[in-house]
Amino acid sequence: MKVITNSKCAKDKLRAIIINRILPHLINLFTLSMDDLLSKYMPHLLTVGFIHAFLISLVCLVHRAYASRPWFLPIGIIKYNIYMVPGCGIFGCATLLIGTQIIQKSPLTFLLFNAALITLVFLELSIVLGRNYFQNLFSDDLPPSITMMISFVLGINGGYFTLMFIVKLFRPLLV
Repeated sequence: MKVITNSKCAKDKLRAIIINRILPHLINLFTLSMDDLLSKYMPHLLTVGFIHAFLISLVCLVHRAYASRPWFLPIGIIKYNIYMVPGCGIFGCATLLIGTQIIQKSPLTFLLFNAALITLVFLELSIVLGRNYFQNLFSDDLPPSITMMISFVLGINGGYFTLMFIVKLFRPLLV
């Protein structure tokens, strides 16, 4: 056995072993190949994109019905159907493409990305419904703070169940 006395030579040899032998195996463990991902999970990714497009269209329709101004959407999208339908479709496709890139790196990050989007959408939806729909539903029977609390609880439940549906779709990746 040869003893390496020069520390620079030992560092270079160790670096070469890590780069050539260990690193490729670690990369294969933590990333999915694009072919495997698209062949196995494309219907699931399409479902997630459809869910996001549907939720954004629901927010647009609620804002249009109550003539309120959206927080994170351009006002022009909700005025006309000719802008709303492609806008929601583009949002769904964008979440699909971004999700495809994120899920290759880490499925948990993909779930956190979806949780963030779902939280924003359901927060917007619960605020609009709390100010308009539930206010009219309960009229003067409940104070506005209780009405908003009911709206937030329903929004949180909707977001939770939507996220759990997405978790159920991608359970094999998370194990």
